[in-house]
Amino acid sequence: MGPKTGMWQPILDGKLAEDARQAVIDIARAIARGDGHPPKLTDAALFWAYVAGALDDDWVAASYDDAIAALGEHAARGFDDTSLYYGVAGVGFAIAHVSEPGTVEDSLRVIDELIAQALAVDRWTGSYDLISGLVGIGVYLLERGNAPSARQALDRLVGHLIASSESTPDGVAWYTPPELLPPNQRAAWPDGNFNCGLAHGVPGVAALLGRVAILPDADPRHRTLAEATLRWVVAQQLPPNDRNRYPTWLGRGTTGTPTRTAWCYGDPGVAIATLGASTRLGLSTVDALALARESASRPFESCGVEDAGLCHGAAGLAHIFNRCFQASGEPALRDAARTWFQRALDMRRPDGVGGFLAWAVSADNVRAWVPTTSLLEGPTGIALALLGALEPTEPSWDRLLLCDLP
Repeated sequence: MGPKTGMWQPILDGKLAEDARQAVIDIARAIARGDGHPPKLTDAALFWAYVAGALDDDWVAASYDDAIAALGEHAARGFDDTSLYYGVAGVGFAIAHVSEPGTVEDSLRVIDELIAQALAVDRWTGSYDLISGLVGIGVYLLERGNAPSARQALDRLVGHLIASSESTPDGVAWYTPPELLPPNQRAAWPDGNFNCGLAHGVPGVAALLGRVAILPDADPRHRTLAEATLRWVVAQQLPPNDRNRYPTWLGRGTTGTPTRTAWCYGDPGVAIATLGASTRLGLSTVDALALARESASRPFESCGVEDAGLCHGAAGLAHIFNRCFQASGEPALRDAARTWFQRALDMRRPDGVGGFLAWAVSADNVRAWVPTTSLLEGPTGIALALLGALEPTEPSWDRLLLCDLP
């Protein structure tokens, strides 16, 4: 399976560790019972793979087997979407991540071919981002390792990134045209915008290119592009303020306003994206670590955190600071991770799925407490983050979030 043991340090102990492990068990039992909205098959496969590595129980093993079987059946049906979070790239990532090398090569080659067909266009007109675009597809192709079909597709993908990039005085960036924006953003940005979040924006490109540029026999242009993208991201930092150094969006010739503290948007996501890229490229990590430390020291009241999920909640911040601690050894980042894990556990509620609900958009298109089980917003992702703090096993599932650090 994908999880592997390395030089990874559990950071929770005492009562906090006991409460965290019980929360993982409660979440697993709730998911096994079918509480809440059914998880995506890809989310379920990743969740049960790591839970099965931590909990030696027959019901856990059976749930893992069922999740893998369901994912395999899903992969045989065909797809309308190539994205990482909604389509074939996500299915391929989950299959590649939880399977023994070489055991599912035929299935993955079929997925590689579908991706290659989607990329075989003169001009890419879709999104470039992690969630639904080129960066996310690239995450899957990197998960395939040295597979020739994946490497060829990855080269084509970076070609599309180069062709769609925009040179600016600050470096290289990607502009999202208005037709690719959701209606609420298009109303605010009728001419389009630059996105400064890891999930949907330019920091995700920097994180991906940092990985691509160090592949064997990588095109030298890929490193040049990665460094120019990093320069643009760093240049968007705002003056010191009591919220965040990075904006959500900005237009050509404009500056943005501070956003919340989260993985999807804000300083922690930018910090881990730039730290990963800088480390891989052999560049200075001083600024990225300083941003991580500043994020870690920010008062809770200034962070805009409402729930415990990975995307924009307490567990997501805890996991980022845990990752940054494991990479840097800085005690302040470990302490911040522990604090945010405690906050995540304090958010449990009796009507939650394993104790957790997400403050999210409901079926009625209004903000409400929702029993989602998704990896990004729900308890499956919270459990994975908790296991990353409890077990001596690197939580390499977070390559899906571009959060893995060397």
